[in-house]
Amino acid sequence: MTAPQHFSRDFCESEYDTARTAPDAAQVMKQRQELSTRALQTLRATVDVAYGPGEKQKLDVFRPEQQSRGVMVYFHGGYWQRMDKRDLSFLALPFVEAGFTFVNVNYTLAPAATLDAIVAEARAACAWTWENIADFGGERSNLHVSGSSAGGHLALMMSATCWPDVTECLPADLVKGTCGISGLYELEPLLYTRINDALGLDLEAAARNSPVLLKPTSVGPVLLAVGGRESSEFHRQTADLAQAWAGRAGGIEILQVPERHHFDILLDLADTSSALCRAVLQRMTATAS
Repeated sequence: MTAPQHFSRDFCESEYDTARTAPDAAQVMKQRQELSTRALQTLRATVDVAYGPGEKQKLDVFRPEQQSRGVMVYFHGGYWQRMDKRDLSFLALPFVEAGFTFVNVNYTLAPAATLDAIVAEARAACAWTWENIADFGGERSNLHVSGSSAGGHLALMMSATCWPDVTECLPADLVKGTCGISGLYELEPLLYTRINDALGLDLEAAARNSPVLLKPTSVGPVLLAVGGRESSEFHRQTADLAQAWAGRAGGIEILQVPERHHFDILLDLADTSSALCRAVLQRMTATAS
């Protein structure tokens, strides 16, 4: 496919190469895995709970010691074709410490699943959580969604979902708040990269899965975080979504995270002293009943 002038192939390959701006990516990934191993050993977790029939349609539930004040549903990144929920278990720590249930979701990876199917799985995970999280002590009336990179895309797609169309029993306001971290909100540029080799997107599929082109349905707060060391395209994508969704009920805000890149920004999400972690927890606390 020939890239249009505003999305040249060389430009897109460079801008969406997340390792280009993260020379220490391998070290950060190792650190995240070590932290996740420790979290799985120390937190109250029920792992590999099925939310659907597929092999990868599993989630982990991390429970606080006290009564749950709400639920955070998290989707991992990896351009929808890499990574596993276990790699991000460490993110549960600040949430359970603050009294929230943390639900860490896996989904079928491309090319075994199309992006349409992956989005449908994300919706199924949220629907399962709303219907079943009380069995794990969770409080479904305060359900938030978040994710990084491809997971940020999935989180924002959840905020553009008409939930009664998914299942009649689901409330329209199922999602009370959303956080996208270094997310992908306009997918057309990916068509002109090697990333699309596994995804197989065309212009129509890219458009219907681009939050920037969709209308938000949730009325809760939306926070968009992006690392200061991210490529210009991740900053543009964040700014464009904030502009497209400006004026929505609940508001939409951008949080710039200085000196962080595509991989180490998640260390801030797990750090209760960071502006990112504080901002997410404050929004969850504000919507708690």
